[in-house]
Amino acid sequence: MASRDTTASSFVSVSKDITESIRKIIDKSSIKFVRGVKLDTKNGKTEDRILVLTTWRLYFLAPKAPTKVETTFNFLEIRALNSHPEHQVVIDTDKSTYSLRFQSREHLNHVISHVNFALSRIFNNSVFAPSICHSDSDLSEGSRKYSPSSETSVETQRACGGFSETYAALCDYNGISCKEEVQWDVDTIYHSQDNREFNLLDFSHLESRDLAVIVASMAYNTWFTKLYCKDLRIGSEVTEQVLHTLSKSSSLEEITLENAGLKSDFPQKMSVALSENPASVIHSLNLAHNSLDNQGVSNLIQQVCRLSKGLRLLNLSKTSLSSKGVVSLSQALCSSDEYSNSLLHLDLSKNPGVLSGEDASNLYLFLSQPNCLVHLDLSGTD
Repeated sequence: MASRDTTASSFVSVSKDITESIRKIIDKSSIKFVRGVKLDTKNGKTEDRILVLTTWRLYFLAPKAPTKVETTFNFLEIRALNSHPEHQVVIDTDKSTYSLRFQSREHLNHVISHVNFALSRIFNNSVFAPSICHSDSDLSEGSRKYSPSSETSVETQRACGGFSETYAALCDYNGISCKEEVQWDVDTIYHSQDNREFNLLDFSHLESRDLAVIVASMAYNTWFTKLYCKDLRIGSEVTEQVLHTLSKSSSLEEITLENAGLKSDFPQKMSVALSENPASVIHSLNLAHNSLDNQGVSNLIQQVCRLSKGLRLLNLSKTSLSSKGVVSLSQALCSSDEYSNSLLHLDLSKNPGVLSGEDASNLYLFLSQPNCLVHLDLSGTD
């Protein structure tokens, strides 16, 4: 017993002075856990540190007053978190590995619980959420209830599927300020109107980097089913996050990127993104008024048609579609009866010359067969 008491007392205590010093450099409203720990150093020694957990981040601070932050990282940077005997945990991040020991198993479990719980909020318990926390023994009941796989870990009634929490976590991860106006609009206006369409025009006054984080926040969100952007040129940062979201989302059904300044290779990249996401339910595409690569468009249509919902709306108005592009598109539409049974809206207007030659025969063949089209626009194509 004496050795245990000695071991326990060897951990640095968090004094009032240290606590006050911590609150001067870390927002006290976000602090969730503060404890003294033993941290292994590169030279094989063990040193005292103060571990602080905030909503989305872990800090190691010097055990003195005034204290200072020595290391910090967002939970999204963690690639593995493994617990071991003697209250030890090893944390692997993108940049480094940290081996530390807690005073008790309870403290260790609390850290694992908090990290798991935070990640479950960010990923909304998605099947795509990374499984990073592993224990050498069964976790306590308190730890299990915060596991990302737990059905009760995240309450089902969160405004717009917890969008604001994911957004805040990603802002912290990317080192940008969290815009309260974004959270307020989503939590108040979108939620009260039961609006499932996220309109980027509502935040067009923000910088590209802010818009990119907003789009990224939709990747695991289950509330929004539509992403809308018209007459707003989005940069590469936003485009990359659109593709990332499409590769992960199991809720997005409709996407409108009309006159958004998309690069010609966007359809091909979108095709690849959707091929990586068997859970995708995308069925409506509006890429009008963007100059797009024809082969990429064809590959994209074929990929969407493979998805469970089929293709319901396709708007390729004024996209520099060529007659060869129409051939590839028509072949894709004619390749299965499923397309005839799903496509309701087709717009190929304002693509001059695409129907002027024999290359249009496959499209005419598709249109001559039984189908469920209710809107067809081929104006400005001859």
